[in-house]
Amino acid sequence: MPSNAFAEVLICVSGSTPQIVTETIYGLAMQNPPVQADEIYIITTSFGKRQIEETLVKKGILNRLTGEYGLHGPAIKQSSFVIIKDHEGNEIDDIRTEEENSLTGDLIASLVRTLAQDSGTRLHCCLAGGRKTMSFYLGAALQLFGRPWDKLYHVLVTPEFESRPEFFYKPRENKVIEWKMQDGSTKRLNTDDSEVILTELPFIRLWNKLELQGKSFGELVAEGQAELDTAIVQPDLAVNLTERTVRIGAHVIEMVPVQLMLYLAFLRQKAERCTRPEQPYCNDCTDCFVTLGEMVTNQALARMGTDYEAIYGGSPGKAGELLEHWKGNDGIRVIRQNRSKINGAIREALSNTPLASRYIIDSIKRYGDTRYGVRAEKGKIEIRIR
Repeated sequence: MPSNAFAEVLICVSGSTPQIVTETIYGLAMQNPPVQADEIYIITTSFGKRQIEETLVKKGILNRLTGEYGLHGPAIKQSSFVIIKDHEGNEIDDIRTEEENSLTGDLIASLVRTLAQDSGTRLHCCLAGGRKTMSFYLGAALQLFGRPWDKLYHVLVTPEFESRPEFFYKPRENKVIEWKMQDGSTKRLNTDDSEVILTELPFIRLWNKLELQGKSFGELVAEGQAELDTAIVQPDLAVNLTERTVRIGAHVIEMVPVQLMLYLAFLRQKAERCTRPEQPYCNDCTDCFVTLGEMVTNQALARMGTDYEAIYGGSPGKAGELLEHWKGNDGIRVIRQNRSKINGAIREALSNTPLASRYIIDSIKRYGDTRYGVRAEKGKIEIRIR
């Protein structure tokens, strides 16, 4: 999608230094190609909000920046402020307690999650303001929910200007900033000597790789960690037709021929119906899942028949009588019955742990149909005919 197809959304964290907002807007405008924010969200406290309103809004500093550089926005409205609140809904003026810190994480995660649900937006998240925990939460939230096109930044300002409350961005024409030193002397800085650099930060994107249901930041992290641990330590899956076994790691499951044949048929879908063969990992892709109707076509039944005969050592004609009863609705009914038994055996062997969900014949709803498949990583599946 071309960049101009996105609505550009800026997210900043801010504490007692509202300069970070204008410095980020300026930095985006200096990008190649330039980025002009259409909308802005500022995560801050009640104190931070007052600071921004007094300087950027009432003193017109934001309007001065946008006018000077011909930017179309963004305007700071009341809806632009995302204020941290306590459990009673009262706005807080600083983050002082563990509870307030936790609520800050929940708020930031919720905001990023919500904004990232709109595929027509591109998020530009700046870590440079506010308390360090606010910066951490914003970066972590973007790791959880950021799409491939979302961006994460830090702002670097020439040190002499970074500490000056009079400096909000580099103006087109030079301005002199002066102030009294403690010894009574006057210090002067020329804004032509300043630099405001917006540095893009790389980050690992877990979007579309984890199915996160949690609401609080802590729940999201715990849930994501559990999914990652499962993916990383996911044991190999080996099917041995001669021994009539399914081995998941160190767990060996003996299956009767009919169930082994059916389970193998679903495993074969991982390779034969894979829509992303160039990707080494499946993650949570379910494109290979099929309807039960697709499992009882003549072609599918013929393939299962070949496997069934191989289970019996290659005995010809062994599958004919069996599969005759699997056509049409009778076959769908038999598949459902055997799926239940297969899943029960796998859950029992794996002590009904969350890991079992990767190996059972799972089901999903899609386009009004129920589709079935196995979530195990395709690279961890081995089929042994002999």
